[in-house]
Amino acid sequence: MKKTLSLLILILVLLSGNVFPAGPEDISGKYEILYGVNPNKTKYTGILQIINLGETYKLIWKIPQFTVHEGIALLVDNILCAGWNAGGYCAVVAYKIEGTKLKGKWADSKSGLIGTEDLEGPVGLNGVYTITNAYNPKTGGSYSGTVSINKNGGVYLVSWSLPSESYSGIGILQDNVLIVGWGLGQNTNVVGYKIEDKTLLGQWAMSGTTEIGIENLSKSE
Repeated sequence: MKKTLSLLILILVLLSGNVFPAGPEDISGKYEILYGVNPNKTKYTGILQIINLGETYKLIWKIPQFTVHEGIALLVDNILCAGWNAGGYCAVVAYKIEGTKLKGKWADSKSGLIGTEDLEGPVGLNGVYTITNAYNPKTGGSYSGTVSINKNGGVYLVSWSLPSESYSGIGILQDNVLIVGWGLGQNTNVVGYKIEDKTLLGQWAMSGTTEIGIENLSKSE
C-alpha cells in the first residue's frame, strides 16, 4: 500500500510539469552589503531589507549618498530574481531556458502576484520569441504577443510587443535563468541573487549600461 501511494505521488509530480520547484525557506530580513561593485568598478556599501509579501518579496536598498531604491522579487529555485528602480512601478520576469523554450514567471510591484509567460524561439537568447502560453493574475486571463531578446555586452535587451501595449527591460543570465527587470516607459533595472544559507551572491545591471555590477550580502537580522 505504501509503495503504491509513493508511486502515485511521484506520477502526480511528474505530470504536473512544474519547472519551478520550491525555493529555499523564507528569506525575509535585513542584509548587509559586504561587497558592492558598480558597473564602473566603484565600490559601495549599504543595507537591503527583504519583506515577504506572500507569493513575492519587496526589496528596499539603503545606500549612503543615494536615493532609496525599491524592487519586486520572486524565487526560482535558489535564485532571488528582482526588478528595481528609484521608486514607482517596477516588475521582473524570470525565464528558465530549455533549448528553444523559455518557461517564465513574472510579477510587478502593483499586485505582488505571480503570472506566467512561456516563449518559444531561437536557441541562444537572440531573436524574436513567440509567447506560447501566458497568464495575467490581475485579469485572470491569458495574452499573446512576441518578445525580442538581444545580447548587448554583458546584458540582454528585452522588449515585448503585445496587441495593445509594449514594454522594455534589461536582463542578466544566471545559470540557466534569464532574469529581466522591466517596466512601461521608464527605467527599470535588474538583480539576481544566488542564495547560499544566510548569504546572497548577486549580479545586477542598470538600464542604459552594458556591464554587470556585483552585490554580495550577509543576513544581519
